[in-house]
Amino acid sequence: MNDPLITTTNLSRNFSMKAAISQVDLQLHAGTLVGLVGPNGAGKTTLLNLLAGLLEPTLGQTIVLGNSSRNLSADQAQQVLYMGDRHQPPDYCRVEHLLALQADASNSFDMALAVRLLADRRLETNMRYGTLSKGQRRWVLATLALAAKPE
Repeated sequence: MNDPLITTTNLSRNFSMKAAISQVDLQLHAGTLVGLVGPNGAGKTTLLNLLAGLLEPTLGQTIVLGNSSRNLSADQAQQVLYMGDRHQPPDYCRVEHLLALQADASNSFDMALAVRLLADRRLETNMRYGTLSKGQRRWVLATLALAAKPE
């Protein structure tokens, strides 16, 4: 069987005296789809931030593509995409500008795929991000992630 793309071992993260996640062991292989479900404060975002290398574990480790998530090479970092929910593009940006930025940032960006994914939702590239509904905005961000073809 192929090596896992993501492995966590005894992964824990505390904030002050409160454990956000505790002793998480996980292995995810290519092609695996995972949904994180739970109430607010369950540790879903903390886990994603640890996997993305944005937080340092209190205990344990996160291995992504064979390296610590805190020490990915530039090539490895391009194979990983994290779509958070806090930072949004400016409202004045047109979708086509967001596509161009992502294409410039990713060696594997598939513009034809991006345009097709947007068209599937009746979104046009000349639309301004600020005029889109919450669901349409999430679809644009998902399109940017998927068209970059991360591992």
